[in-house]
Amino acid sequence: MVMGPTGNTVTIAQPTAAGSSTYYFTAVPMDALGNMDSAASMNSIDYYRQSDTNNTDNSGTIGDDSGDSAGSGIPTGAWAAIGGVVIVAFVVGAFILTRGDGEEGGSEDGKDWDY
Repeated sequence: MVMGPTGNTVTIAQPTAAGSSTYYFTAVPMDALGNMDSAASMNSIDYYRQSDTNNTDNSGTIGDDSGDSAGSGIPTGAWAAIGGVVIVAFVVGAFILTRGDGEEGGSEDGKDWDY
């Protein structure tokens, strides 16, 4: 347990050993003169770790050595799909805008636009 530089924080090291235990803790009020009210432990937290996570073989950080270039940008297939959607949207939009030509003598007056 390490007291913080301002005296109002505490850092508790996280256990790394396998096993289970219960930690009991409470918050105690204290004023600027150091007066405090002691209290019984009101809260608890259960610690359970199934396996030991100590780094006994000194292995390093796990990196991306798979060569799949997952972080290299948008895949080619995605660009093809985006292009396809844009082309379909253009064709459908052109169809919607041009339909109805020639109705009622080719005049746009009196057309019943339904969109």
